[in-house]
Order: sequence, then structure tokens, then C-alpha cells
Amino acid sequence: MARLRALPVLLLAACALAAAERPQPLLAITLYEGGLARVDAFVPTGGSVSVAVPLLGRPDPSLGVLVVDEWGEPLAYAVNETLGFIFVANVNSSLVRASYYTQDLTSKVGAVWSLNFTSPYRVRVALPENATVTWLGRLPQRVYTVGARIVLEYEPGPVSLKYVVLYAPPPANQTAPKPQQPAQQPPSQPGAQQPSAQPQQPPPQQPSGWSQLLQPPLVYALAAAAASAAAAVALVVVARRRGAEEALAELSEEDVRILDALRRLGGGALQSELQKAVGMPPTTLWRRVKRLERLGYVVVEKKAGRNYVRLA
Repeated sequence: MARLRALPVLLLAACALAAAERPQPLLAITLYEGGLARVDAFVPTGGSVSVAVPLLGRPDPSLGVLVVDEWGEPLAYAVNETLGFIFVANVNSSLVRASYYTQDLTSKVGAVWSLNFTSPYRVRVALPENATVTWLGRLPQRVYTVGARIVLEYEPGPVSLKYVVLYAPPPANQTAPKPQQPAQQPPSQPGAQQPSAQPQQPPPQQPSGWSQLLQPPLVYALAAAAASAAAAVALVVVARRRGAEEALAELSEEDVRILDALRRLGGGALQSELQKAVGMPPTTLWRRVKRLERLGYVVVEKKAGRNYVRLA
């Protein structure tokens, strides 16, 4: 009799353990410098023959939608932007992965990008390379870095943050300085005392502004966000306040538009194509392009007698 009474308890414990071990859905957002976002949705099927994957923004039709199972095999699907779902037909797979690109998650005011959306699942946001967080709507559950990207993980719910992208020019080719020839001393007179040779101390090398900009321990500042939202924003801003001001002062709004347009155009374009993309007068565009070339951001080449601008 006691065994029969304990049976429901054991069944409930087994169900709870199975639910804890069941994989949870995840939305992975990867942001790029031009505002484009890649969305990867990982949704367990749970044995269902049809899976509804929520849409975050409208998929870019020029880049397409990819839906595969856990083995990478394509699955049949239908995108319904009105309902905001991708409906996937499942056969024998246990996991559905839907991938697409969208421009609807980000917006830009000046040099500051904003990311706003609401996720029904756990979400992982990877910021663009060399991006700095300037504001957090709510605390992430976890913060870490992958290469030059800051990654923030959130529980289901609204995700809202702001960031800036710092463009670092490529290092210039530095040649070794020529050794200075010692000054010629007039011939000494007989009996005159010769001055003792004093070794010259090389001047101390100061780190350049860009090396200071790209090396601060931002990950430690962001890690402190787990304690307090206000402290997180303050630490992030202080960690790169000086560097951000220098970078934004060096690059104007028109310069950033040109760099973003070149990245959207695949890294390079003819001057006429670039003009259509940014909507600047030819003289203004050329002046800005030459300035970016002097700063080391772009390279201007001749192709069939026409100016071709590419990222350095």
C-alpha cells in the first residue's frame, strides 16, 4: 500500500526531471555594423508534425530564409508575416533551426544604434565588432565576449539597448627610423680636456590613442552589470568615454554613412554607385572619400577609368 502511495510522487518527480532536461528554445541575434541583424531560431519540435517559429522583423527577401533540422537537412516551411510566424513541417527531426536576416530590429539616431524587440524565448544578442554599449533597458542574465563581439543573454521578454560602433583605421606601415648621425666635433687642441661621452636615453614610448581605445577591459565593466543597471551603464560609458568622443569627433555623420554604405555594397563600389547609396552631391562625396582615404579607412582605385572606392 505504501508503495502505491509513493508511485504518484515518483511519477511527478520523473516528469519534472524530464522537463528540466528537455532542450529549451533559443533566439540568437547577430548584429552587423550597418544595422543588419541575423536571426537564428532554435526550436525543439517535441514530436510535433508542425512547428511555429516566431518572427522577429520581416526577413530580407534578397537574402532568403533557411530552415533545417538538427542534421542540416532542409525542411518545408511557409512564412506568414501577418501572423508573425514561420510554419515548419516536421517529419522525424527533434530540432528546427530557422535563419534569416532583417533590418527591422535596429534603428539609428546620429551615431547611436538602438535595438528593440520582444522575445518569447531565451535570447542571445551578439553586438557588432568593436561596439560599445551606452544604455541597457534591463539587466542581461549573462555578459561575455566572443572575439571582438560583446554577447548578452536575456530571459524571455523585452530586449532594449543602445550602442555605438567604433571604427579603427588599419595600422599604417611604419618604417624603422633612421639612426641619427652624431654631430661632428671640431678637432681638439693639444692638451685640451675631452668631454666624456654621455649615452643618450631614448624617449619613452607613449601608447597611441587608438591602442588605448581598443584595449580597455570592457568585458570587466560589462560584467559589473549583473549587480546594478545604473552601475553597468556608468562603467561602460566611463570605460570608453574618451575613446568614443575621439572616434566620433574624427568621423562625421557623412563619413559613417559612407562606411556603412560600402559595407552594405559588399565592401566596395564605383563612385557613382556609392553616390546613389548615400545621396550626397558628387563634390561632397568625393571630398569625404578623399578624407577617409587619408585617415586609412578606404582605398580609391581606377577601374576602366572610373573611381572605385573600397574599404581598406
